[in-house]
Amino acid sequence: MSKESDFEAFFTDNYLRIYHYAQRFVDDDETCRDIVEDPFEQYWTKMETIPAGKQVGYLFMVVRNKCVDHTRHFAAQGNYVDFFRRQQSEAHADDEREVLLETEQYIETVNRMMDELPEKTRHILKECYLKERTHVSVAKELGISATDVRKHILHALDFFRKKLPKNGE
Repeated sequence: MSKESDFEAFFTDNYLRIYHYAQRFVDDDETCRDIVEDPFEQYWTKMETIPAGKQVGYLFMVVRNKCVDHTRHFAAQGNYVDFFRRQQSEAHADDEREVLLETEQYIETVNRMMDELPEKTRHILKECYLKERTHVSVAKELGISATDVRKHILHALDFFRKKLPKNGE
């Protein structure tokens, strides 16, 4: 018999056994086919040097090693993905903390500025913006017109606009 026909018979007799063995380690069919293909190529080049009766054992050993390598590589990839996700999450958390800190500082600034406003204007802002009351209802409470309430609000907003830092400053 020739080397080609010996190899073809060996391949036909053992491919499915080796393939199913690889499936014990690796779930993906395409990956199993790739893993099993290499040992048969190696067997082809070393066919004459592998002792009789040891050929199948040789294939099982090479496939097992390739499956273990694949599993380790896959686990390492998962570790890299997990590491990257943690890094992104930490960076995102840092960004959120920074935004929160900036927001808290901004609120403190607005509260200090509120204290600088006249009492009536401050009361009108709190009622209209914090308690979400209408201009008319606040006007009735204070005995002034809704137009006067609007003027107080415009005065306060102009005051804030002049004193608050603009974006990027």
